[in-house]
Amino acid sequence: MDDVGEAVQAKRRGNAVTVSHMTPPFAAAGLQGVTYDMNTLLEQYRSIDTGGVKEKTKQRIIELCETEKLCNDLSYTQEQIDGDFDGFIDHLHEYLEELASTNQPLGLHSFGDLPEQRLIISTLGQMLGAEFLSVAAEFEKRRYATENDHDTENEPKLSSSSEENEGVIYSVSENLEYTAGYKTLDEFVVNKRDDRELSKPIKPYIDKAKKYYANIVDISELENLVAGLNGQYIPPKNGGDPVRNPESLPTGFNLIGFDPSRLPTKAAYEQGKELVEEIIANYYKKHTHYPDKLAFSLWSIEAMRHYGVLESQAMYAMGIRPKWSSDGRVTGTEIIPASELKRPRVDVVLSATGLYRDAFPSVMEMLAKAIKQLSELKESSNSIWENSQKVKAQLMAEGVDAAEAEYLSSVRIFSNTFGSYGSGVDEPIMRSDTWDTDKKIADNYLATMGHYFGADKRRWGKVFENLYAKQLAGTDVAIFARSSNLYGMITSDDPFEYFGSLALAVRNIDGKSPEMMISNLRNAKKAKMEMAADMLAKELRTRNFHKRWISEMQKEGYSGAVTMSGNLSNFWGWQVVAPDVVRNDQWDEFFEVYIEDKYELGLNQWFEEVNPKSQQAILERMLEAARKEYWEASEETLQKMIDRFQYLSNKYELVVQNQKLREFIMQTAQGYGMDMALPAAELRAVATDVAPQIAGRKLEQVDKSEFRELETYRLYWLLLACFGFIIVGSLKQFMLGHRPLKIA
Repeated sequence: MDDVGEAVQAKRRGNAVTVSHMTPPFAAAGLQGVTYDMNTLLEQYRSIDTGGVKEKTKQRIIELCETEKLCNDLSYTQEQIDGDFDGFIDHLHEYLEELASTNQPLGLHSFGDLPEQRLIISTLGQMLGAEFLSVAAEFEKRRYATENDHDTENEPKLSSSSEENEGVIYSVSENLEYTAGYKTLDEFVVNKRDDRELSKPIKPYIDKAKKYYANIVDISELENLVAGLNGQYIPPKNGGDPVRNPESLPTGFNLIGFDPSRLPTKAAYEQGKELVEEIIANYYKKHTHYPDKLAFSLWSIEAMRHYGVLESQAMYAMGIRPKWSSDGRVTGTEIIPASELKRPRVDVVLSATGLYRDAFPSVMEMLAKAIKQLSELKESSNSIWENSQKVKAQLMAEGVDAAEAEYLSSVRIFSNTFGSYGSGVDEPIMRSDTWDTDKKIADNYLATMGHYFGADKRRWGKVFENLYAKQLAGTDVAIFARSSNLYGMITSDDPFEYFGSLALAVRNIDGKSPEMMISNLRNAKKAKMEMAADMLAKELRTRNFHKRWISEMQKEGYSGAVTMSGNLSNFWGWQVVAPDVVRNDQWDEFFEVYIEDKYELGLNQWFEEVNPKSQQAILERMLEAARKEYWEASEETLQKMIDRFQYLSNKYELVVQNQKLREFIMQTAQGYGMDMALPAAELRAVATDVAPQIAGRKLEQVDKSEFRELETYRLYWLLLACFGFIIVGSLKQFMLGHRPLKIA
C-alpha cells in the first residue's frame, strides 16, 4: 500500500491491476536498555536541587552518553557538553523523546491475514498520533491507576518537555498493553465499551479510532486478488502507509497514483519553501556564506506521497514558484524577483530515478524550462547563470561549438536512459572483491545516470561525456525526502543507490563529500530537515538494534532472517557510498546484537533453524568491511566472527565466492593460531560444459527443419483421421436408411 510508484509503473507499462496489501503493524519504539537508563538519569538530575549527588548524576550522564555512543548520535563533543551542559541535556531529552515516539514496524505482513489484535491496537495508537498518546496517558493515569500499581516501570511517563514534542516517553515492555493509549483503545474500540465513560478531550480520538479499526479489519486482499484473477472489477484506492495516510485503508484495492499535473500542490510548495530556507539559513550560519549548489534525488514513490515537497525545495532554492489554474493544476512557473527573494539564487542539480522519469515527464519538462530561463538571467548573485557560464567555457575549451555549449550548460536534470532502471552501483558495491577504490563505482553511476533532460524535449535521454560530472561539481548539499513510516535508510538498497551515490560521485569529482540531508516528512504536521547520519542512527536504535523489533522479526522465520541480512547489506552500501554517514561503533553493535546475541534472544540457534545462510551472509559482509578497512574491528571480534563463520560454512556447506575475502579469513585465522578450513569454492561453481540436472519439464530449442517435418506428419495424420470420420459417418447414414420401421 505504501509503494504506489511501483504500482503506477506496472499500470503504465502493462495496464496492470495492483492489489494493495497492508504494511507490517506499527508501535511506538519506546525506550529500552541504555536509552531507558539515560532517561531515568535525566529525571533524577532534574529532580535534585544541588550538591554532590547532582554532580555525580551529571558525571554518570556524561559517562553513559560517551560509552554507549549516544553522544555520537547527537554529534556532541566533550568540549561542547562542558560548555553548555543544560543545553546538552535539553537536546538529549528531546532526542530520547523522538526515539520513544518513533514508529516501529513489527514483523512482516502475511497477505490476506490480519495481524495479532495487540498489534492492530498498537497501530491504531500510532495512527492517532502523538496528541492522542499525550491525552490518553493522562486519561489512563486516572482510570487505570490501581491496575498499574504492580508494574510502574512500564507505565507511560509524562515528561516536562515542550508542547512541540507532546511529552510522552515510555519504556518498552514485551506486553504492548503498557504503552500509552493501548488499554483505552482495547476497551472502547475493540471491545466497544460505552463511550459515555470517556473524558471530553479523548472522545474525538476514540471516534476516529473506531473508523480506523473498521477499515483495518475490513481487509479485502485475498478476496479482491481472486476477483481480479476472475476478471472482475477492483475499485481503485490511493496508497500510503496507514500512519501517515489513514485514508489508504482498507487494503486489497487497485492502487492509483497522484495526478502529475498537480505537482507540486500549493501546500507542498509552502512546506518545501520553509524547509529549503532552513537548509540555506543553517548552511550560512555554519559556513558564513550561502551554498552555491544543491543536488536533489527525485523519486516517483516519494513524490506521490508528499505531492512535490522536494521539487518545491529545488524550485524555491533557485527562486522560482509554480503557477496554478483555478482547479489546482500547475500551468507553469514564474521567476521570483531578487528583491523579493532577498538572498542569492542557489543552483540545483536534479537526479531522477527511472520511475520518476516515466511517471513525471511533465514536471521534468516544467523544471527544465524554468532552469533554462534562470541560466540566461544575468543578475548578481545568480549561481545558476554563473555555473552555466563556467560549464559553457569548459565545453567550448573542449571543442564544442558555442550554441551547443550554451544549451548543454543549461541542463540540470539527469537520469538513466529510457527503458533502463537502476543507478549502476548496486552490483559492483556488493561484488566488493572487484574493486580497490570506489572510483569504479562512481564512474558506473555517472555513466548510468548521466543521460540529460533539458528544455529541448526532442533531445531527452541523450548523453554528453562528463556533462553530469561537470554539473555536479561543487555540490554543497545533497538532499532526499523520506515520507514513509515503513521505509527507512536501509530497508532497501534504493536510498544508497540513488541518494547516497550523489555523495559518492561528488567525492570523486571534488575530493570531498557534500553534506547529506533528508527532508523528514513522516509526520505531515512536523516536517523537518535532518542529517542523513542522524536519521540512520535513529533508525538503527529503533529497529535493527532494538530488542522488540528483532523478536517480532524472529516470528517471521526464514523471511525475517532474510530481512535482517538484507538490512546489513544495505548498511554496507551506505558505508561504501557515504562513509561519513556510517560509524565504526555501529558495526560493533551489529556484531554484538546479531553474533554475540547481546539481548539473549537465542539468535544463533534461531538462524540455524530457519536460515543459516542469512547469518553467514551477515558475517561475510562484516568480515569484508574489516578486510577493506572500512571497519576497525578488534582482534577479539575478528576471531569470534571467523570462528562462527567457519562453523556455519562447514556445517551447512555454505561457500563464499569472494576469493579475496577467503584469503583474508585464512590468513587472519592463521595469525590467531586457528585451524582454518572452509568448503572449497569450486563446489559452488557450475561448469559451463556440464548440463544441469533439471526436475520436471525441460524447455529446449527445436531445430526448425525438425519442426517443419513434425508438422507435415501431424497434418498427414489429421487428414487421414478426417477422411476416416467421413467414411464412418457415411456408412452409419446408409445403415439408418435401410433399417426396417417399427410399428407401435
